[in-house]
Amino acid sequence: MDVRCSSPASPVHESPVDHDIFGSSIYYRLFLEAETVRWRMGDIPWSSIDIRSTPRAWIALAREIAYTELTPFNATAQYLQDYASDIDFTQWATVWLYEEMKHPQAMIRWLHEFGETVDSRFVTEGRKVEIIPSLMATLVTNVYAEVLAWSLYMLISKRSPEPVLAQVTRLLAGDEARHASGFYSYAKKLLANSDKPDRERLTALKVMYFWAETNHRVEHPVNLFLRRMADRPEVLEAIPLADFQACAKKMYARVYPLLGNLLGLRINNVDDVYLHLKTLR
Repeated sequence: MDVRCSSPASPVHESPVDHDIFGSSIYYRLFLEAETVRWRMGDIPWSSIDIRSTPRAWIALAREIAYTELTPFNATAQYLQDYASDIDFTQWATVWLYEEMKHPQAMIRWLHEFGETVDSRFVTEGRKVEIIPSLMATLVTNVYAEVLAWSLYMLISKRSPEPVLAQVTRLLAGDEARHASGFYSYAKKLLANSDKPDRERLTALKVMYFWAETNHRVEHPVNLFLRRMADRPEVLEAIPLADFQACAKKMYARVYPLLGNLLGLRINNVDDVYLHLKTLR
């Protein structure tokens, strides 16, 4: 799950020519990790799906997941355009896209067993995302989003009455956790290579404060997913909204110290974020 950026910013490293690409790139490590743990669509027992005992609410939930997971297509297109000179980041973005696009494919495949179909409008609308004009803001936002997606998928996997759906969402959760680590790694590299690291820290802190204090205005696809749930009582028969919200709340507790470590700051809650914002402004 992701959000794209529109206006070009400084690439993660500034000179893609004057150094050894293999030795200086994060991509090769992330690629090896992905190759080691990557799952295959053919390994999922689609023929074992328990059609008769799966409530309609879970089918509706699966459609919402498939729709939400379509956004990385447009996000990656924007990454490749805005950061074309950044060999490291754009190489990883293509691998990330491949893995992320398996998510809606898997959900649509599961839905197919129930006679559910999606059309081109579903896909086109699902690909739309909001724009963030800062690379650091994008990377930090996506750390939040990937950790939240991991948390939600783990919740869905544990609650699913249908074994194959439980297996699929568990696999998706693993992908999201790795992707959070990837975005974190590129944010760390951007900060380390920046001529103005405090400006990058300030940007990251603003994102953290925005997610905590004005979350209802965050237009990231995973947030929009949670908002749609509030208006879909037929989906909430699968998992109550309060459980989704509790899952999101636990996510914040994990992300504060994680991003604090990234920024070299002690952060355990939104009050810490606010104090650091005042100091750096």
